[in-house]
Amino acid sequence: MPIQEQNIKFLKSQVMGDVPEGGGAATGTEIPDGVMNNVFEDISDLDRAMGRFNLRKLFLAVRTLSTDLFGGAKTVVTALPEDGAIGYTLFSTNDPFDTREQAASRVEAYLFKGPMWHGALYENHIEGMRQIRVIQREGSELPPRGRTLTLVQNEGLPDEKEQYVRITEVEATLRVFTDPSSGKDFVRLIVSMDLSDALRFDFSGHTPNIGDNYNYTNGARLRDTTVADATRYFGAQKTVAAAGIGDKTIRTQSMFTQLVPAAQSEEPLANQPLNPSLIQTIEAGARTVEVPQQAHTLARDVTPENRRYNWIETLAPVPGPGAYSISYMAQGNWYTLVDDGEGVISGSDPGFGSGTIDYVTGNTSVTLGALPDAGSQIIHIYGSRVHYEVRSGADSLAVDRVAVPINLNHNPVIASSLSMTWPAGADTLTATVDATGTVTGAATGHIDPGSGEGEIYLTRLPNRGSDLAISYNWYEADDPGQSVYKRDQPVPTGSTITLPDIPKPDSLALELTVTDPKSRADITVIARDKAGILTVPPQLAKNSSYHQVETEQAIGTVNGATVTISTMDIQVKRNIWLGFGYASASA
Repeated sequence: MPIQEQNIKFLKSQVMGDVPEGGGAATGTEIPDGVMNNVFEDISDLDRAMGRFNLRKLFLAVRTLSTDLFGGAKTVVTALPEDGAIGYTLFSTNDPFDTREQAASRVEAYLFKGPMWHGALYENHIEGMRQIRVIQREGSELPPRGRTLTLVQNEGLPDEKEQYVRITEVEATLRVFTDPSSGKDFVRLIVSMDLSDALRFDFSGHTPNIGDNYNYTNGARLRDTTVADATRYFGAQKTVAAAGIGDKTIRTQSMFTQLVPAAQSEEPLANQPLNPSLIQTIEAGARTVEVPQQAHTLARDVTPENRRYNWIETLAPVPGPGAYSISYMAQGNWYTLVDDGEGVISGSDPGFGSGTIDYVTGNTSVTLGALPDAGSQIIHIYGSRVHYEVRSGADSLAVDRVAVPINLNHNPVIASSLSMTWPAGADTLTATVDATGTVTGAATGHIDPGSGEGEIYLTRLPNRGSDLAISYNWYEADDPGQSVYKRDQPVPTGSTITLPDIPKPDSLALELTVTDPKSRADITVIARDKAGILTVPPQLAKNSSYHQVETEQAIGTVNGATVTISTMDIQVKRNIWLGFGYASASA
């Protein structure tokens, strides 16, 4: 008689319980079919609130007295629990004698210990603790809730101890420490991480030091994890669309199932910018310059149809060197790859993925270390050089001299009292002004004593962040804002003006009105006393942005209280708007 379905039985393992020695070899005890709690116990209120991972080892056996050929058997999950928080998953270790502890390690092996985490265990931790404390640099990335890290004591030695820990809560505090050798203070983040499972071993920690040089011969290592998928799992999912005979594709609610309890909690984020900000570091000759800017972002949805390892994108505007990152989610964890400024994209571990970027075309080609989760996004974040222009090194401007405009708050200025100082390197440089306004010393140029305006040219630039200090004296008017002389009639050539008082040298200013012969517009310009010569300096007309005096012109003399006008023929340039630019004509 051939072997029938009723001849295939489930048998218990040696220890049917959630203890380290659970599992083991097969027994002859049959598991009765259709009996409540024949494999797992009832779910307690504590398990429902906190979550629990139950693991049982079962065996298949053929119970028959015949010698018929056994062709094999299949095990499937045919009924799903009504409670969505419960999930059943089948897997095989192909080891008839392993225990629960060894099987649980296979489950944990979906993550494999990767590169060193950017932190070190803070002081000693003992078995049974449900929290670890980690030393990290200020500004470094904190581990997200749900992240799995690895603690390793005596790595590579016969007495090595290793434990994967899942983080359920994170809190960071900035603390100040003192370096015992130099006496200097330094700050470090002390990150407290609550764990989903208690520590199973004692782990030796480290004391913070200013150089972050830790002795891992005696102290434990803290490592990040990467996706390994060391075990194949089998389960069941409900379909979202009816399936028929001959269909090649079936749509289900999800391709994932639950293995271990996951921690979820809410944390409100208020007043957050839409785009993250980043800082680009630019080489500027002998120093570097930090350029802050709002980041450009681009997100691509991951669907079951386009889920793949390789992602190619052409970004606009073009990313700047050292300012690009791409993030993706795999198995619920985020991984980030960044460019090195030389066109290579990589992560903190080669297993996270790699790629290239072209800083001329903006093309990126990235191969991810794991398939991204369906329903997640591939996120590009980068800065661009379109927001600034480099003016150093090979891109520096070829200028003969550096001009600094001067516009003093008080005038008229006693020119000979004016001096300027500024630091340049280790030196303090000085420039002075003579009675005519000519600048000498560590700068050249001219400052008009009457208006306090001018332009100087420095022989050496001031130090970064320093000030140009200007010291001077000025004349105070007896009647500020009042005219001492006014004439509404035309001033004939050769006429004189007698002032009620003798003005201070270089303090006299005349407001003159001239007429544009073409447009018949009245143009107002200023004439000033310059060492006894009445001069119209270069200027824009006070009442017209279309008229300007381009060259200095002498129109008379000043002698005591007498002003002599020798000419009113003042050359004024008129700019004419043609619709797409300016043309010039003389008036």
